[in-house]
Amino acid sequence: MRSLTTRTAMSAAALALLAQPVTARPADAQPASTQPVAAERAVALPARPRPPGAEPAGWRPEFATDFSGGDLPAGCVPYDGPQGGVTASYFRPDEVGVSAGVLHLSMRRREVAGRPFTSGGLGCRGLVQTYGRYEFRARPPVGVGIDSFVTLWPAEAGHDKDATLVEILSRPGAGKAYLTNQYGAGTTQVIVPGDYSGDFHTYTIEWTPTFFRVLIDGVPRMTDTHVSSQPKWIGFAVSTGDKLTGVPDRATPLPADFQVDWVRVYSYDPLAGSADGAAGAGGTGNGPTADGRFVAALVPAVVVGIFGLLVAWYARVRSRRRLHPVHRA
Repeated sequence: MRSLTTRTAMSAAALALLAQPVTARPADAQPASTQPVAAERAVALPARPRPPGAEPAGWRPEFATDFSGGDLPAGCVPYDGPQGGVTASYFRPDEVGVSAGVLHLSMRRREVAGRPFTSGGLGCRGLVQTYGRYEFRARPPVGVGIDSFVTLWPAEAGHDKDATLVEILSRPGAGKAYLTNQYGAGTTQVIVPGDYSGDFHTYTIEWTPTFFRVLIDGVPRMTDTHVSSQPKWIGFAVSTGDKLTGVPDRATPLPADFQVDWVRVYSYDPLAGSADGAAGAGGTGNGPTADGRFVAALVPAVVVGIFGLLVAWYARVRSRRRLHPVHRA
C-alpha cells in the first residue's frame, strides 16, 4: 500500500496569513487513521467537454467562470507566500494569469526566500460553503516533480484534516490522479492512473451530507460515505518539493503551466431534485439521489401500509361472515 502523503497540515505562518491573499498547500503528514488505498488500475480518459446549458439537477448554481476576460474572477485571489510544510515552492502572484480564455498557474526555477521554485495558486475564499458540487476542466503539465492540484480547504483554522484534494502527478508515461477525502477522524484515498496531460479533462467533486465522490469525465472514480461537515473554499495550484511529488529533474520542461479552462460551483439543494446530478459532462445520473433515496424509503412503507389495510379489511369481512353466515337449507 502506498503511504498517504497528501498534504494535511499547514504551517503556523501560513495559518496566520489566511486572512490575507496568501495560502499554503497542506503539508506532508500521516493521517490519524486511513481507509485502504484502492488498487491502481489504468483507465482510458476520453476528453469530453461539458455540454453548454446542461445544469445538474439537485444543485443550485452559485459561481461560474470561463476566464473569457483578462481578469481573475471575483472572490478569487492569488496565493502569495511560502508553501506550508517541507516543500520547494514559494507562491507568487506573477505566476498566476488569464489569457485566451484559460487560467494559467505556472511554475519555474526561481529562488525566493530560500525556496528554489516559484509557483502559482488561486484561492476562491469568497466561495465558502458546507457541501457542494465543484466542476472544472483542466490540463496539468507533464513532468517529474510537478503536482497540479485542486483543494477544498477548510475555512476555519484547526480543521486541516477535513481537506479535499484532487492531485495530478503527470509524469511521462505514468500519470496518476490522487483523489483524497479527509473527514477529520480519517482519510480515504483512491489512485487513478491515466494520461491527464494529453488533453483537457473534466473533474467533478460532489459533497453532500451523506456521501462524497469524485468523477473524471463523468465517470465515478471515488465514492465514500465518510463526510466532512466543515465549510470549505476551493483553490487551484501547482507546486513541487513535497514528499510525494519530489522535484523536477533535468528532463522536466520549465516553466510548467497548469491550465484551467472553466470552473462551476453549486450549493447543495436537496429540494431541487437529484443530489447526484443529471447525466452530462461531470453529470452522473447513475448513483443514488436525494429524491431517489426518499422514494426508495417511502415505497416499502406504502406497500406495508396497503398490505395492512388489506389484511384488516379481510379480517373484518371474515368477522362479518362469522356473525352472519350464509343461509343453508
